[in-house]
Amino acid sequence: MSIMVEFYKKTIVIILIFCCAWEPSLAQQSYVLARQKNNDHDDDQYAIMEFNVLTGERDILFELIANRFAHSNETGWTRIMYSFEFSNDMQQVYFLEREGDLYKYDIASDELTYIMDLTPATTPFNIHFHTLTFQLDRVNDSILLVSGYTYGLYNENTQSFTQTYVVPDFPSASLPRQMEIVATRTARHKDGFVYNGGCVCLNQADINDPNQNVVLFDYDVTPDISVALENIVSYQYDCDSTQLYFVDVADSLRIWEIDEENGDLSLYDAYCNFSVKHEYALSDVQHYNATPWEDCQRLIDLDEDDSSGAINIDYNNDSLCVHTDISIVDIDVQLKNEQVLDSIVIYIAQPLTGQRVEIQSGNYNILRQSDSYLSIIDNGTTSLLELEQALISARYIDDQPYRSGDIEVIFEPWYRGVAGTAAISYLHIPEIPYAGEDIFLEFCVEELVIDLADLLEPNVTEGFYYTKEGVPLSNSIVDLFIEQELSLIYISGSEQCIDTACIEVLVHPLPETIMIEDIVLCEGDSMTIDLSALDGQIIWSDGNEEKIRTLQEASDYSYDLMDAFGCITTESFSLSYVSIEVQEEIMEVEICAGESYPYNGDIYEQDTYLVDTIQSVQGCDSLISGLSLTVIEEIDIMLEGAMQFCEGATTMIELVSEHVAVYLDDALITGDIEFSEAGTYVLRVEDIDGCAEEMVIEISSYPEPAIELVDISNLEFVETQEIDVSYIGDLVRYTWLPTEGLSCYDCPFPALIEPGIEQYTIEIEDIHGCISRETLNISYKENAYYLPNVISTFADDEDNRSFHLMSNQQVLYDMIIYDRWGNVMYEAEGLFANEPSTGWIPDDNIKARVYVYMVKVYDGQQEQVLSGSLTLVY
Repeated sequence: MSIMVEFYKKTIVIILIFCCAWEPSLAQQSYVLARQKNNDHDDDQYAIMEFNVLTGERDILFELIANRFAHSNETGWTRIMYSFEFSNDMQQVYFLEREGDLYKYDIASDELTYIMDLTPATTPFNIHFHTLTFQLDRVNDSILLVSGYTYGLYNENTQSFTQTYVVPDFPSASLPRQMEIVATRTARHKDGFVYNGGCVCLNQADINDPNQNVVLFDYDVTPDISVALENIVSYQYDCDSTQLYFVDVADSLRIWEIDEENGDLSLYDAYCNFSVKHEYALSDVQHYNATPWEDCQRLIDLDEDDSSGAINIDYNNDSLCVHTDISIVDIDVQLKNEQVLDSIVIYIAQPLTGQRVEIQSGNYNILRQSDSYLSIIDNGTTSLLELEQALISARYIDDQPYRSGDIEVIFEPWYRGVAGTAAISYLHIPEIPYAGEDIFLEFCVEELVIDLADLLEPNVTEGFYYTKEGVPLSNSIVDLFIEQELSLIYISGSEQCIDTACIEVLVHPLPETIMIEDIVLCEGDSMTIDLSALDGQIIWSDGNEEKIRTLQEASDYSYDLMDAFGCITTESFSLSYVSIEVQEEIMEVEICAGESYPYNGDIYEQDTYLVDTIQSVQGCDSLISGLSLTVIEEIDIMLEGAMQFCEGATTMIELVSEHVAVYLDDALITGDIEFSEAGTYVLRVEDIDGCAEEMVIEISSYPEPAIELVDISNLEFVETQEIDVSYIGDLVRYTWLPTEGLSCYDCPFPALIEPGIEQYTIEIEDIHGCISRETLNISYKENAYYLPNVISTFADDEDNRSFHLMSNQQVLYDMIIYDRWGNVMYEAEGLFANEPSTGWIPDDNIKARVYVYMVKVYDGQQEQVLSGSLTLVY
């Protein structure tokens, strides 16, 4: 019984996709033959469906009406299809009628073909009725098993049927043994077939001789459980996990799990009112496991812990510097099959002389064809565990001297005379690494580096350098600059197979010497050098080896001090003589103003004269020395010109003082200096004595004042028109040109009071004298007229007291004013536009209220009438 049954129960999913042609899924699949009953059996409808056991849902893949199964040689009268089976390529479907008619249906072409009657009627009807065929199953690529009251094998290649059993007669059909033999429903289970017998029992079928069918157990049934005619599904969760299920086709579809040990049935799932929800009633279920059971009996897992088969290698062993007696199977080897294999063939791929495979003896036979090729054979009592132990004992042997390389050992399982999936054991035997002999090196401190790689033997294996603490070195370079003691390890090879060499590097310090300063003696004197306090050997440059030595000749001298390690330190000095004489040296120095001059430990910045008499260190002579220091007068830099300018302009600076060279920001210049950019500049001048003076010049610029104007487009004339203008800057002057038509010409915000002029120029000046200009463009609307809608009898401005026509053209007009009752309040003809004095100017007697006007305008050859209302206010 499977360990994982409970986990996998809910994963029984049946998938099928049909089109004109279809490809079966690689997953486990179940298909259903279902029947829709009608009053006339010819009108019965059959369907092949996909069936989801988890949900009970069925999807119709294709349908066939029962009358399509009619043919001229039929002996039955029901045309009831009891079972179906796919062809080996899953492109055709065989249908089996319960009275023995066999059909073949091509899915792509929708062609149904009658093949033959497996149980031809040669006896009366009541006998023929007891030769019924209930089930069709596939045995192999070309053989179909027919079971029921009649058993037999149908050969697809020859289209022939071999009967293996049939119920002898009507009375015999009711005998207990006959009830056991009758298969109501069969299913392929592991390496054989089981069936639901007529005696309500589970049986093992012998397809070649059904008389040898074996009852496995009677079902533990109850009044709620009736499984006599139900389908059996053998679901294979894994190669070693297979579970049997009953599919009960009662009104509430139920799935029963079969306990193969005691026959108990437990409800797996139920779908209530199944027949009510679906018009079709389930007839036959065919389940196909993704991996056939026989293939599961031909698998070997040499190493359960690895990703078996990922690179076609089931076991990978990198040896640890050994080339023989190597394990070629892991301790957790597992045979996936439930049955004992016929044999396991083990051989070395491309073997060499001296290579062989060894297996410990046990309860199995060993057949050896060569040193590198043998077979472990089941002796009839061999168990799976014994075969696994045999594999665990497998060793690779190489009788030859050490040789590296890759070896593949093939494990080929055989079951029922068929080879299974080969497992491969991969052995990698590395090259024997050689790190060389241990190295001890001694050096003296010097400005030199060594490469340890240059010190290794030519035939060493590539490797890396480490400290004795295991810290890897970034490179093989060692410097000899300081005293040190290094203990290194050179490791060659890989993690599995290595060789090491110790490298000791000792850098000795240089011996300490007595430093001798240069010696100056008076004529006739001598000097004794005492080096007796030094340990080691003294060797002078002239070959003398004395540690105490008197020198009395002028020359360059040196000596080497060599210690016990052969390290040498060299010291050098000179010996010279001076004559007795008096010398006078007075230095005359000139410095520029601001500079200083050091003399005898003091600093002098002004005119100075010093005289000093000293005796030489040796006391051999006297020296009169002195200093005459002169400070050159400071240079005056005189400039003329403005240090500021308006943005966009320039300023000119004139250097009016005399100089030999002039530099602006280190660039030599001649003549006046023009500045176009603000900034800080350094001016440096030099005089004839080479003295220099620097001046920092700050040049600044004023931002240009700005004007923002909005042009006026399509203007209709009004009494006054504001100009949209704004300014940036501290301004002191505004000038508008031309001056006509504006309320003012020297103000920032004039109003347009007369039409006609189409362009004005505004010029502004700020407090720094910077000037900007902009242009205002005006376009007028052609024939524009304006009449006010409110006038006041007390307005100060005549324009606001008079109701008159205003226009951007000089036109004549007539005007009539009415009160609200239609009375004429004012009437005039031939009035000039823009003349307030000729318009209607109400006096104090005219009441404040709304009046109506009508104005006729004469514009050349055209006349235009304007009308509307105006309001008179006090």
